Amino acid sequence: MIVACWMFISMNITCSKDTSLRPYCYLQVKFGDNEDYDFLEKINGTWSFADQKCGLSAEGYLLQRFNLRLNNIKDTGYYRGLITDNIQYADGQDFISDSIIQGYVHISTLDSFNLRGDFEIYCRSTYNSVTNRTIMGNFGIINRP
Repeated sequence: MIVACWMFISMNITCSKDTSLRPYCYLQVKFGDNEDYDFLEKINGTWSFADQKCGLSAEGYLLQRFNLRLNNIKDTGYYRGLITDNIQYADGQDFISDSIIQGYVHISTLDSFNLRGDFEIYCRSTYNSVTNRTIMGNFGIINRP
């Protein structure tokens, strides 16, 4: 009996789950005419300095969704000419951005461990009716060394 218990404990100690660390991510997003940022609970992101790609997705408890995908991030600065494949937001009620009229993503910090920036886009939603709104915020993806 003691041998069986010892084998069970030692097998559980040696068998480990995936020990890779996910990046720390933060995101603040709001409509331009709102004072407060929306609370988004689940935020996941990836940043690959070698591939020059980032991805950030978030969900809120009120069914809000945010997605950011950028390729060819070579330097800090402003990235314009965005489409909904690059950045998209849904407030969980009656706004789902389906086209971007104008806007930018500004990368302020860029190195092998950090990608940080802010964004402001003017986009259109045709979900319930045609509505144009400004979405703004800031974000960060920090890879742990």
